[in-house]
Amino acid sequence: MKRGMLLAAFSLATASAASTTATAQVAGALTTPVAKSDTVRTGVYQLSLEGMAGQLTIRRASGAVKASISAGAHAPAVRSWRREGSEYVLKADDGRAFSVTYRFRFSGDSVSGTFQTSSGMNGSIAGARRSLGS
Repeated sequence: MKRGMLLAAFSLATASAASTTATAQVAGALTTPVAKSDTVRTGVYQLSLEGMAGQLTIRRASGAVKASISAGAHAPAVRSWRREGSEYVLKADDGRAFSVTYRFRFSGDSVSGTFQTSSGMNGSIAGARRSLGS
């Protein structure tokens, strides 16, 4: 009986978490609820964005995934980070007029995707996880 109640409570909590949208921003990293079947792995991913070096950091805290990104010398503030089907979409900006949307696909320790800036520049992303996260 206790096991059944525990499973029901867990299922309800999981369903609630999965339907919640990301709203909390902590130290420049936005969070999004995480499903048990998530394909993203925590850690630091070294990226190549059309030849420019970058870094994507993903970590889990309190049942959520937090992400931050840098590209070259820029570390824009993450405004949204959510899963859309098999992709993760990260939207970031500099707090003024420049924004960028990144679309990531994860497979094991590899990441690929695309980006598009508010100035019309777009390109591809390739990278790999270089260190483990928490």
